[in-house]
Amino acid sequence: GVLMKSVPKGLLAALAGLAVVVALPYILAWEPRGKAGGTAVEGMETVALTSALPEGYRVDTGGEVRFVSPEEVLAGLAAPEWDGLRGEEGAETALGVWCVLAHSRLLGEMADFTAEAGEEGLLEQAWLTLPGWEEADDPDLLEAVSGYSRYFLSADGTLIRAEASMAEILAALQAGEAPAGLYARYGGEGAVLEMAAEK
Repeated sequence: GVLMKSVPKGLLAALAGLAVVVALPYILAWEPRGKAGGTAVEGMETVALTSALPEGYRVDTGGEVRFVSPEEVLAGLAAPEWDGLRGEEGAETALGVWCVLAHSRLLGEMADFTAEAGEEGLLEQAWLTLPGWEEADDPDLLEAVSGYSRYFLSADGTLIRAEASMAEILAALQAGEAPAGLYARYGGEGAVLEMAAEK
């Protein structure tokens, strides 16, 4: 209808695509390992999707609704814990695994929202509520996160909603567990990485 015209081009399609990802796996190309993400995606089968992520998400950061890129959302959430772990062996891989899990959970929450809110709600309401979220001011962290922000974890076409701290993930990696083993632990044996198309 009329509302469609006022939505940034591609945004509704991307969010509708998100809901589709939750409902069914549309597998287009299997890649044995991800390219951009590095060690946190090695050893995992990756499903390459045709839809790109939206340019940004409407996030309520504690009373203020902002339009924030996926990378910035993840970097802001990661920053407090990352500051205490950076420099430890395996920390960058732990950050990558954490990003994949956190993004899967957030995308799942947004997919729930889009299913309930409808077209009008998408324009008027925040898609995510993240009280206390603050912009990360560390360019290195933002760059590290951007290598993983196109990935998320699903099993049987359903987004995995696991929550895990970076410290837990790092401890498992330091004890010899591979990222693929961690994804299977959080998402089950059928867990696969899905990679959104580049914008």
